[in-house]
Amino acid sequence: MADGLSTREQYERVVSIVDANTGGKQRPMAALSTIRTVAGYAGIGAEDVGKRLDRAVANGDLVIVEGRVCQAEEEPVRAAIRYEGKREHTRKDRLAKLNQALQGVLDDE
Repeated sequence: MADGLSTREQYERVVSIVDANTGGKQRPMAALSTIRTVAGYAGIGAEDVGKRLDRAVANGDLVIVEGRVCQAEEEPVRAAIRYEGKREHTRKDRLAKLNQALQGVLDDE
């Protein structure tokens, strides 16, 4: 464990890093590589970051689609859908995955 951080503290830090790196003036979804890098600077090892991200998805706290991550809440996922839909080269497969993720979020609420 990183610098004495408990598994729970690592989890909360990773989720917080995702929150800090998405939305607002930033893109609605962050690249997983960015999250791994920032978490590494926070002292969380690469293997632990992966485990915490997987757990956060399983717990319904985060959504990961094609190497990008955001909070598993309605507005962040809708923002990701809007962003993808406005791209010059919209990827319909990614939009479909985001819509599926949104349905999962709505079903959990």
